[in-house]
Amino acid sequence: MSELYIAVDLGAGSGRVFLAAPDPGEFLLEEISRFQYPPSESDGHLRWNLPKIFNEIKQGLHDAGARASQLGRPIQSIGVDSWGVDYGLIDVDGNLLELPVCYRDKRTQGVIEQVLTRVPREEIFRRIGIQFLPLNTLFQLYAHVQEGIPARARRLLLIPDLINFFLTGKTVTESTNATTTQMVNAHECKWDRDLLNRLQLPANLLPEIIAAGEPVGALSAEIALEIGLEAKAVIAPATHDTGSGFVGAPLRYAWAYIAYVT
Repeated sequence: MSELYIAVDLGAGSGRVFLAAPDPGEFLLEEISRFQYPPSESDGHLRWNLPKIFNEIKQGLHDAGARASQLGRPIQSIGVDSWGVDYGLIDVDGNLLELPVCYRDKRTQGVIEQVLTRVPREEIFRRIGIQFLPLNTLFQLYAHVQEGIPARARRLLLIPDLINFFLTGKTVTESTNATTTQMVNAHECKWDRDLLNRLQLPANLLPEIIAAGEPVGALSAEIALEIGLEAKAVIAPATHDTGSGFVGAPLRYAWAYIAYVT
């Protein structure tokens, strides 16, 4: 029998862990666990309880490993996707400095207008090429800087990148989710450091961008022992859930979606 894959799908309020075998001769997709995590008010903002989310993920990974053992089949790799734009900050020791603020929080009210006094809308769109929304990471980070970013912050990681960091110890950002930030130059597929510097945003916190399908790293020894899995590979799928949904849809439906949105 072929290898199995573990998929962790995080929506903006609920998550699932699946065991899958997407082979030409077999399509196995078994839901292992489902959990909820509505954001809640904490320290003046609407925030995500990321430690709780990660504990649910670890339990799901443990149960997926147990189910794979029942089936007598090895696990090849693990992949995580999530909603876009939200992020967390870690220090040099890998500690999460604050619970991530939810994109529904009110801290970005009026921020677009403040940003546009520094860089014109037309120039930002020419560089970045995505819709202007107050929830985009660009405006969240601008509001965060005004409020005060912890001095100990060393990396800014989007939600799936945070989960991958807690699993592997590696700090990278996958490209599909990076593009939701409104901070990636559409022409170069890199962080637009010139734009960030002009807005006095901390570009030094941003990690390397990798493509969907690239490896992040192996499970750390500590996590592997805790969840009862060997040091399996963690692979970055299209970590923005819309991107993974598009890739996973039958081709005829994917093209119908493109026609609808354009």
